[in-house]
Amino acid sequence: MSVQRQGYVALLKEPLTQGILEAIVENWLARFDRVEQLKPAGKGIAAFAVRRPQDVVWEKDPQFRVLAGEQFAWVYFTAARRVIESDGLADPSATSLSLDVFADLPACERVVSDHDDRTLDRWESEGLM
Repeated sequence: MSVQRQGYVALLKEPLTQGILEAIVENWLARFDRVEQLKPAGKGIAAFAVRRPQDVVWEKDPQFRVLAGEQFAWVYFTAARRVIESDGLADPSATSLSLDVFADLPACERVVSDHDDRTLDRWESEGLM
């Protein structure tokens, strides 16, 4: 099996708040095996298990790792912005977890590949990124 890096960018219907983030994490907890929040630890980064939405530490740039079986996706947020980014490795013939993390999120308006420069440039020029 060959795996490739796959990344996506999602546009939220409104800027990220703590409430929206907790609703997204609640969705993930119901659908995936494990959710971890990444936090600085010394000179590196540590992953802390999130077992309920209230475990999320609200910060300017929250980052998460979502796990399903042997697959995982990194997900990056920025407070008060409408864009979420994801990244991960996936079998090109299967659905990517880095895309699945955006499925069924009521706060999500649109999802594009991180290679969709035309859309991403437009979002950036509109101040969404």
